[in-house]
Amino acid sequence: HLSTIENKNKDILSEKLILTIETIENTWIKIIIDEQNPKEYILEPKDRLTLEASRGYNLLIGNGAGVHLTLNENPVNIPAKSGKAVNIQLP
Repeated sequence: HLSTIENKNKDILSEKLILTIETIENTWIKIIIDEQNPKEYILEPKDRLTLEASRGYNLLIGNGAGVHLTLNENPVNIPAKSGKAVNIQLP
C-alpha cells in the first residue's frame, strides 16, 4: 500500500494545475498565470472558466463571494463577503 501512495504523490507534483472558476454572481476577475501578462474576464452567473498553469495563479476577484474555485478538483476556500474584492495566490 505504501508504494501506491508514493506514486500518487509523484503524480500530483508533476501534473498541471487545472483551475476551474464557476460563477454564482456577476463578477470580474484578473488572472495572472505563471507570472505572465494578466488577463481580465467579466463573468456572469453560471459562467465556467477552466485554466491551466504549470507554476501557479494570482487571482484578483471583484466579488469574492460570487465564484467557486476548484484547483485540480479540490475546492478552494475564498475568504470574502459578497461584493468584496479578494486577492488569492494558488497554490
